[in-house]
Amino acid sequence: MLVALAAMLVPSGALGQMKVVANSFKDINSNDAQTSGFSMGSMNMIAMSEEWPDDADGGDKVAELLIQFKNVPLSEYLNFKITDTQEVMPCNPSEMRVIEQEGQSWLKVFIPAHDNADIDVAHPDYGTTRIVNKNIKKHHVYIVTIENAKLVNIVVTSDPVGALVELDGKRMAGVTPMTIPNVTLGRHELALYPQSGVTVAKDVARHAIDVTDAKTTFEYNMRKTMHIEFQSEPDGAFIDVIKDGKKVQSGKSPLAANLPYGEYVVCANHGGVVVEEPVSVNSHTSAKKIIEVKNSKAVLINVFQHNQALSGAEINIDGHYAGMAGQTYKLYYGSHWVQASYYGVTKTKHIKVDDKSDGEIKIKLPGRQRSRHNPFDIDYNRREWGVAFNYINRTWRFKVDSQTRKYSTWGDEGKSDHGMQMGITYTPYFGYGQGLVTGLYWQMFFSEMSDFDDSPTWYDHALYVPLQYQFRLPLGEDFSLYVNGGVAMTLGLSNELNYGENEGSIQLGYGENSDYGTYMPNRVQWSVPVGAGLQWKALVLDFKYSFGLNDNADMYEASDDVKASCKMRTWSLGLHFVF
Repeated sequence: MLVALAAMLVPSGALGQMKVVANSFKDINSNDAQTSGFSMGSMNMIAMSEEWPDDADGGDKVAELLIQFKNVPLSEYLNFKITDTQEVMPCNPSEMRVIEQEGQSWLKVFIPAHDNADIDVAHPDYGTTRIVNKNIKKHHVYIVTIENAKLVNIVVTSDPVGALVELDGKRMAGVTPMTIPNVTLGRHELALYPQSGVTVAKDVARHAIDVTDAKTTFEYNMRKTMHIEFQSEPDGAFIDVIKDGKKVQSGKSPLAANLPYGEYVVCANHGGVVVEEPVSVNSHTSAKKIIEVKNSKAVLINVFQHNQALSGAEINIDGHYAGMAGQTYKLYYGSHWVQASYYGVTKTKHIKVDDKSDGEIKIKLPGRQRSRHNPFDIDYNRREWGVAFNYINRTWRFKVDSQTRKYSTWGDEGKSDHGMQMGITYTPYFGYGQGLVTGLYWQMFFSEMSDFDDSPTWYDHALYVPLQYQFRLPLGEDFSLYVNGGVAMTLGLSNELNYGENEGSIQLGYGENSDYGTYMPNRVQWSVPVGAGLQWKALVLDFKYSFGLNDNADMYEASDDVKASCKMRTWSLGLHFVF
């Protein structure tokens, strides 16, 4: 009667979901042999080593039940309630525990030992099943398998989408995002594979999942990652890395970030100046990214030829291709070189961008049809800076009344001084062949004084600074002829006789030296240089002839009724390398 009444109290739907697996109930103490399929060791060892609790009457009529569940998450084992329909359980539910060995799990519970026992196994979500009419012996260990018939649908998503999915080694139809129907509860192995050609995803991702009523959605990030260091120029900017409008990482420069492949926006703020730059993270991305945090201005670049706008002209900014004419470009404050090119016709313009500069740049290209007839329409490649190496020859012209003779610095008639010049040249252009020539040169004359005792070596060191007007005739993009003329200053630095390392040297100075009885030229010499030359690409062949302006009166003596002067004459031949 009690058994029938208990059966009436169990919901029929719940009984249909949970069931005892046929022939799974076993007494593992029935003999001394190893129980088939059970890995707990010798059957009597559990009973012999177990600490048995008292039954409800204070006696020792207690047995042990090990329940193995199928289609039940391990996390739900302790949510089961085990009861005997006829006897009081010997232990509280809190004394149940889960044991695991060799990859298998059991719920361990002590039950009353008596004949014709009915044991209910109940779960609040999965329902109840019953182990019916078993003879339970004292201090025996029993095992049983109970299966949950409930199935659920699980959802698998990935980033990026489109991954292939395997569940427990079986390939599923379709790609992520995917819904897999009729999945048992409990542990499963989920594997995700990127499709062929998807380079942003990792090769294989395997995951052990535990399916429960509450956990049926599984999301995985499969994107490859790259370590990138963001630096600001100037240093110390605050940097935000933004993905799809959300900040994924922030910090002060330099900022190290491990970013999944994809598209980002990097925002840098320094002293109130804010810049944003798009960054694509992929296998070609540099491990270091420098963000220039400078004020900038949107500048429209328009190109004209024959008074017509050319939208097809190419634009290079600071030596790098930027796009096409007629577009707006973000230019940082400072100086820039903007070059426009259209069917072989090119023109470069130097601009300065600041808060007062214009928001539009206009570049006028020369007409291609006229370039054969007008040499100044040739897109001559301007090279303004260079280094120079010159041979220089100097004589002193003594003119007494109307008679002129040529001498070297040391009074050798008909002789000259030999020297060299090395320096930096600067040649700005103003259009139509007009320009200037200037620079700074180191100049040295030298000779061995064999007529002197101990044969010292004479050195004359000076600075040479020219300033000349220049007219250049372009004959091609890389070839031109030029002439120039102007003024120049030579500033003496050192004038000495050197007797060698051990003997020292004598500084003769400039003008009259009463200590040594020498009469040297003035320290400062002014002259009028005229010259000509030709340039082919970076190579310049230059020739100059200079007329001295000031009289070196200390180099001679003249009576009151004699007109005399001593002026410098030089010529030089050199090679310049310009860029």
